Amino acid sequence: MGNGITVSIDGVTIRDGNAAAGGAGGGIIIRNGTLTVTNSTITGNTVDNNDGGGIRVVNAGAVTLKNTIVANSTGGNCSNAASTLTVTADNMADDATCDSATQKTLVQINLGALTGSPQYFPLNTGSAAIDAGDNAICAAAPVSNASQNGIARPSDGDGNGTATCDIGSYEAPDTTPDAFSFTAQTGVALSTVTASNTITVAGINSASAISIVGGGGTYKINAGAYTAVASTVNNGDTVTLKQTSSGGFSMLTTATLTIGGVAGAFNVTTLAAPAVTTYTAASATGTGAITASFIGGGAGCGYTVSNFIPVTGGAGSPPAGTAPAGVSFPQGLFDFTTGGCAAGSTLTFIVTYPQALPPGTVYWKYGPAPGNAVPHWYVLPAAIAANTATFTITDGGLGDDDLMANGAIVDQGGPGVGGAAGIPTLSEWGMILLSGLIMLFGLAHVRRRGTVTST
Repeated sequence: MGNGITVSIDGVTIRDGNAAAGGAGGGIIIRNGTLTVTNSTITGNTVDNNDGGGIRVVNAGAVTLKNTIVANSTGGNCSNAASTLTVTADNMADDATCDSATQKTLVQINLGALTGSPQYFPLNTGSAAIDAGDNAICAAAPVSNASQNGIARPSDGDGNGTATCDIGSYEAPDTTPDAFSFTAQTGVALSTVTASNTITVAGINSASAISIVGGGGTYKINAGAYTAVASTVNNGDTVTLKQTSSGGFSMLTTATLTIGGVAGAFNVTTLAAPAVTTYTAASATGTGAITASFIGGGAGCGYTVSNFIPVTGGAGSPPAGTAPAGVSFPQGLFDFTTGGCAAGSTLTFIVTYPQALPPGTVYWKYGPAPGNAVPHWYVLPAAIAANTATFTITDGGLGDDDLMANGAIVDQGGPGVGGAAGIPTLSEWGMILLSGLIMLFGLAHVRRRGTVTST
């Protein structure tokens, strides 16, 4: 190019030029002309000397490069003889011949295989030219944010959240979507197909890879069929997941969808096991099956521990030798803990034994009590009728070994026959009241005696 003409080119690929023997400027040669090259890729051009395999400027010519790659040239990328070559840092070259261009190795520039129509060299992932250009140059004419591969500039090609135009004719697509999420679902029925909320893909300008793993999950794009096969999605597509919940109670399954390297988890947790309020098992003494049930405490209240144990010698049995004198426990003891109950709630227990309970039977309890934190035997108020014992325990009150209103009751006890407890006795308050009455009677007698003496 020469003879004083002024030319501007942009968004092109100049490749595989070869100057004739003894010539110069395998890609471009300017003689006494002015050329501006913007957002172009000049690569793979050759000369048989060192006179600029990529660009040669002679005879007072002037060349200005903007956002342009000049690389992989035989005989040097740029050559200037008594002319003007203006190459600023927004350009990129793989040698030091192009004025102030940013210098990177050919490996760092990382051009892909020739493709497209018209053909261009894509920038492979990780290329130093991706998001390295000047946005103002890309926005201005003649580029006007266009690229040779049809992607609008600037694009966030490196996925760092900032859209910056690339150096060269190619603009790397932004395939990293905006973050997305799926609402976790809880209390799901066992082995139930469960669908997620629908998300809309946003923040990409080219097709992006989509895949799913875990939980036997599948996905559908827009109104398509559900699938687990990897595919691609585009900006504005909608995606919905589904998976089958676990066959066990309180179990979590997770299906994870990944789009362009961004992942979102769809968590599904099955409902909790129903609270157990009835326990039936053989007695520890061989008398037969015993059933212990209760009511109260709320929907989630149930047994967390339930065992029929002997008075001594079993796991959870009271210390040997501590049983009340003269008392026998033909049905053994019921050792239990309830959990998930409303704090401070009152539970009513009905224990049904295989045989009728003898007359005089009372319900003995071993453990701490309000006002006496040392474990000991005491009688728990209970209604004994035929083969049942019915009693109430308030969370944190008498009968609850942890003595805390914490939603759990810890207890071990059972029907005992014989001993002093079989004879009705006054309560502690009854004894206090009786003592007070005796004292009042005594004072009245003394006063009466004093009156007679004075007379």
